[in-house]
Amino acid sequence: MGGEPGVAVFPADILGESSAGEGYVLNGEDCAEGDDIWLGGSPARSMTYRVPDQCDEDVQQWQVHTEG
Repeated sequence: MGGEPGVAVFPADILGESSAGEGYVLNGEDCAEGDDIWLGGSPARSMTYRVPDQCDEDVQQWQVHTEG
């Protein structure tokens, strides 16, 4: 995102909750907070996605892709 703040938007089919109750599943792999992950992506189209209240709605959204 070029060093600017942004919001990563993950497709629902690649991100999920871990069955262990901690961390998350990304592309079928268990991950934990602090793990290094590699993601591809591109700026989101003109459509904007709902963001958490803690995020600035005017920040560029980045559509995450399944491959880096």
